[in-house]
Amino acid sequence: MMNIIQNHVCLRFSILISTLLTLISCSHLTQENISLKEQLGRVTPIYDQKDFNQSLSSHNRLPRPFKMAIYLKSAAPQPFRSNLWKWSEQDKSIIQELVTNLKTQKIINDHIILDNSFVEDDSLRSLRLLASKQNAHALLIINGAGQIERYINNWGWSYFLFLPHFFVKGSVAESHFLINSSLWDVKNEFLYFSTDSETTTKENYIAAFGKQDKDLLNPPKTKSLMKAKTDITNKFSQVIK
Repeated sequence: MMNIIQNHVCLRFSILISTLLTLISCSHLTQENISLKEQLGRVTPIYDQKDFNQSLSSHNRLPRPFKMAIYLKSAAPQPFRSNLWKWSEQDKSIIQELVTNLKTQKIINDHIILDNSFVEDDSLRSLRLLASKQNAHALLIINGAGQIERYINNWGWSYFLFLPHFFVKGSVAESHFLINSSLWDVKNEFLYFSTDSETTTKENYIAAFGKQDKDLLNPPKTKSLMKAKTDITNKFSQVIK
């Protein structure tokens, strides 16, 4: 009889610990997540007075049409974990749609995608040098950052009963993705434009069957890239007359 009581107490204690761990993990944004803009690692060129005077005296204008190099920056490495996202074939097809639109409008006449396998240093200076070797006039850098917030909704407290872990959608995942697109002159590092495109998606899920972070980030990433395609096209209409 004593063994039965002890087993029952141990079972109840295990259920309680499991529930508490679930609630804690869903109740706040993990400390590893930082702001999306910090994750982007934006390019911040350092100018001296000579560069400043030269920039003021020059009037940068791209020829129409011109050749453009494109670099899709990979996800920044995260310590002790694999990358949360990567550019998919669907993303690359969206970039191809952008290129087609720009060619139709006779803004560009040629383009080159800078392959990550040939890029050892993705600093702005190195990317410009690589683009210049391809006879490109301008360099379009597309950079992304994503993060996920997990918490419980009003049904989440039912997880104290343990069984609702398997059928109640008491957990919520908000997925955020930000894309920054910037166009640089290959010769002198002149910035023609920079634009941000951000999307957030929200999904309720059952605690025991939640999706992995990389699967949650794919939808907002693709939507942000679709926004970026429109934003970039609009910016080009302002820059290229």
